[in-house]
Amino acid sequence: YLLSLAGTDQDGGIIYKFDRTGGNTPEPPLTLGATGAVSDLASLTPAPGLIPYGVNAPLWTDGAAKQRWIAIPNDGNPDSAAEQIGFSATGNWTFPVGTVLVKQFDLNGRRMETRFLVHGQDGNYYGITYRWREDQSDADLLFTREEVSFNIGGQDYTWTFPSRSDCLQCHTDSVGRVVGVRTHQLNGDYTYPSTGRTANQLVTLNRLGFFAGGIDEGQLINYLTAKHISDIGASLEERARSYLDSNCAHCHNPTEGIRQFDMRLTTELDEAQLIGAIVQNEFGIVGAREILPQEPGRSMAYVRQNTREESMKMPPLGRHLIDTEAVSVLADWINTLPELERSTIGELD
Repeated sequence: YLLSLAGTDQDGGIIYKFDRTGGNTPEPPLTLGATGAVSDLASLTPAPGLIPYGVNAPLWTDGAAKQRWIAIPNDGNPDSAAEQIGFSATGNWTFPVGTVLVKQFDLNGRRMETRFLVHGQDGNYYGITYRWREDQSDADLLFTREEVSFNIGGQDYTWTFPSRSDCLQCHTDSVGRVVGVRTHQLNGDYTYPSTGRTANQLVTLNRLGFFAGGIDEGQLINYLTAKHISDIGASLEERARSYLDSNCAHCHNPTEGIRQFDMRLTTELDEAQLIGAIVQNEFGIVGAREILPQEPGRSMAYVRQNTREESMKMPPLGRHLIDTEAVSVLADWINTLPELERSTIGELD
């Protein structure tokens, strides 16, 4: 039901009732075991057809360990648009209808949840979550968001299991719904468990035939590569911007996103409008900017990662703990940025 108070002088407004059109859509299987995505629950062995992958700079989820797989519909020889990925060196990839992405979350050795993102037959994406049982025997389909407290190994945790609508808050249209599977995240080596072989993930997908038209593997060295926050061989800027890309860019981008500034790694820093950008809410920090060189305490990109306050923290979903390594790198990077002229950013006090 929907209550509308706008545009009417009737007492109490107008109540509308939503009615389904077309046939009923069946619910997903009630357990993870019933999905067929896992051939052995005890070992969490994926079913044939699920390709494992990793990302160079993962989203922070309270330190959880993650495993990832993707299934792309094909008849064994992916040679048509309905079986192949539309590749982009710097933008969103496109995926055929029927593509399924699976992500497993473990916390201190305990299985927490298994999430699916599915490109449905209607062309839209939807997400579903399976919560692992206390005895770890299987995981059950969730219908609403759940927030649960746990004690694992003597440490207390709060974990948010997302609802179906929660999934699409991060898997936005502006990033093509699929957040992590893109060039700068997969341009790197991965050791495939079934063979023990280590290979570049873009090369692997290309040689399996999953890129429409193929890619020029000689260009790999020229493609952007995200850097892990702990990669001390990379620069502070590469590590900090890769982290902001993974944790913030799904919303903060100019392509139907929140457009004040651009957190995408693929945008040059001098074009991203991050430095000195005015923010919508200073949260009581006088003169706050999105990034204020040499002042992490007034840089909201740092402050909102360095808090557990519900109204301030970013990302707003799925995080209860502070990534201390990341906020340290962000602070170090901000402290290296050249100070801006006051005329550039206006009054700060």
